[in-house]
Amino acid sequence: MSVVAAATTSAALARQSTLRLFAAQYAAYLSGESVSLLTADTTIPLPALAKEVAEKSSKGEEVLGAKDAAKESLDWLQRAEAGDEKVTDFQSLDAHLTSRTYLTPAIKPTAADLAVLSFVHPHLSDGSSSAAIHHAYPALTRWASQVSHLAGGQILPPFEPHFDGLPKIQRVDLAAEKAKAKAAEKEAKKAAAAATASSSAAAPAGPGAKDGGASAPASGAAAPPGDGSGKKEKPPKEKKEKAPKPAKAAPAPAGSPQPSQIDLRVGKIVSIEKHPDADSLYLEKVDFGEAEGPRQVLSGLVKFVPIEEMQGRWVVGICNLKPQAMRGIKSYAMLLCASSKSVEGEEKGVEPVAPPEGSSPGDRVWVEGYEGRDPDEQLNPKKKVFEAIQPDYTTLQDRSAAWVGVGPADSEDKESRPRILRTAKGIVKAPNFIEATLS
Repeated sequence: MSVVAAATTSAALARQSTLRLFAAQYAAYLSGESVSLLTADTTIPLPALAKEVAEKSSKGEEVLGAKDAAKESLDWLQRAEAGDEKVTDFQSLDAHLTSRTYLTPAIKPTAADLAVLSFVHPHLSDGSSSAAIHHAYPALTRWASQVSHLAGGQILPPFEPHFDGLPKIQRVDLAAEKAKAKAAEKEAKKAAAAATASSSAAAPAGPGAKDGGASAPASGAAAPPGDGSGKKEKPPKEKKEKAPKPAKAAPAPAGSPQPSQIDLRVGKIVSIEKHPDADSLYLEKVDFGEAEGPRQVLSGLVKFVPIEEMQGRWVVGICNLKPQAMRGIKSYAMLLCASSKSVEGEEKGVEPVAPPEGSSPGDRVWVEGYEGRDPDEQLNPKKKVFEAIQPDYTTLQDRSAAWVGVGPADSEDKESRPRILRTAKGIVKAPNFIEATLS
């Protein structure tokens, strides 16, 4: 049965919360007299207000989103302004958010998310009934929790979903995980340096030390005690000792592929058309910053991403797979994509992951903890390296791309945990999907 919050939620209070959220979130994007737009007593309708803020803002796309997202944002803001039942109908909202991270296709919360959050937040955080609501409407609860943490904390208290009999959600502190990974890497380097120094000190001094024998005495030194015959006594065999061998770092176990073997690079699609003989394939030219020019790449995204959204798109490519021919045309790389599946296991959506802003073609992408390790020139198909690593690629609650596993085989970091995919300029993310698989 639909739960409608409109009967108990004051539209005036919700609007006031919306304006306060707008001010907290967007005031920094405005300058001069434009800041006066964001006052708690303004009578400007929400769609017109958000549109004007976006036009005068230094980051307009973060207010409404781009293209289709902007249109949807304005539609939601119009509903909020009119007190439309859809913005307070939990069942309808939950169904809408089941396959989306936010209300619109934008990659960040927009003004629409802030407005609708103002209406539903009091009921999701009401201690007397929230557990039942969280259980009944998981997609709505997930969305509200995420938006309240990302954008609502200054005005609306962030809340955590809670379910009777289930443990509290454990969120990954990315900053702490990054610091922990750096500390582990530093300790590993110290340990390796100490092992090298110890090995050098224990190594034999010269030929005389071979097989543990003592060096010949220097000229003029006293002769060793004996029977007076002048013959040298041989030391007892049981006293022979072999010099210790230098300590070596443990090699990666056979059959244990490492994520650093995979050559992930930032690329930009410079041209695209449909495969002449395969309706589901795009034929792309992708610039990976190589002197030879763009690579020819095939991707099965026709059913999922419109061709106009692919042209000029920034992507991440797997660049050391063996070239594969598909319907008579070879592909020399593979786009790393996030896939969201339905309960039945069918793909609901597929989208290329996005490198951080400011990226350049050819920028290296690595798994945190595996920095500075060169990938294989080309993966050996017989060793199934990518097939072993790929199942542990995923996206986190904030859509960050990650690989779940332990640290390098030659390090002491043996904790299995999410390790972010990143470049020198920032984190790789999926535009829309959380807890998605990457391939």
